[in-house]
Amino acid sequence: MGEISKRSGEHGEEIVEKFLKEIIGYSNIQTNKKIECVYNKKHVISTSNNRQTHGIDAIVYGKNNLKDDNLEVGIVSIKHTIDHYPSLTTFETKFQEYFKELVFTINCFKKHPLSSEINQSVTAEEVKSTDYVGIIFWLSNKDKKEDDEWNIRKKINNKLTIIENEVYDKVLIIDNDIFEFLYNNILHIKKTFEKADFIYPKTGFNISSSNLGYGSKLPLLYLNSNVIPLRIEDKGEKYLFMLIKDNFSEESFISLINLAKNLNSLQTTNSTIFSFPNFNKFDHEQIVDKVLALREIDENLRIQIKVVKHNIDFRNNE
Repeated sequence: MGEISKRSGEHGEEIVEKFLKEIIGYSNIQTNKKIECVYNKKHVISTSNNRQTHGIDAIVYGKNNLKDDNLEVGIVSIKHTIDHYPSLTTFETKFQEYFKELVFTINCFKKHPLSSEINQSVTAEEVKSTDYVGIIFWLSNKDKKEDDEWNIRKKINNKLTIIENEVYDKVLIIDNDIFEFLYNNILHIKKTFEKADFIYPKTGFNISSSNLGYGSKLPLLYLNSNVIPLRIEDKGEKYLFMLIKDNFSEESFISLINLAKNLNSLQTTNSTIFSFPNFNKFDHEQIVDKVLALREIDENLRIQIKVVKHNIDFRNNE
């Protein structure tokens, strides 16, 4: 059992490391770090009376393109199981254990020399603040038997994320459901087109003129997003590519067109592509035509719009 558990853990780390480096652009990843525990009594686990260390599976960091003068540091915990996700009672116990351990680790990491080293690195030049984002990748090696089985985030309630006497900022949960969406589709896009960058929408927090508006790193907070906007360059043309996790519907399509209009206010692209997991040309073409006929949609944008299925098949052949 020990050997199987070790292989499972190593396999999970290999998958997530590839994802962080090759899919979402964090080439500066640091892995398998051990740091001293600052709160030895407070962070005690199991039957031990005095906590000594914490283990960090991976650390990633970079300038935050959604917030000016800010460094985003991701503290990553990787859990991989060769079996299905556990039933509810076991799930809650395990999740609470994983969540608590990551929060403990983040709070000790903030006081560790490695944190100071990252905050004084070349990457952190001119940074005025740092956000520490906890990320739990909990992946299962088993195919799902039913639609919602991979979405463990639906099982997480507030009581599982309350830790007495601990303060933390953000902890993201990446399960098979969201990981498959991001990994498979972004990898497919990067293999299909010459260049694919992530778009950084303008907000009240990133108004700096030095913000190009797109780049190779996916902001960590986008890991829990159902819409990933990308800027594609291919064969001399530029595209706004909206990668969407939720199924196609008339209401969502209208909302996404409005989002695309804001992202591409200058309309400097040749096409605006909306990619859905379930789009079927025969079933949905009339809905697309109906929406595009709305008077609210600008003519210049209307002629750019194209709707596709994530991985195009014979039913949607172009």
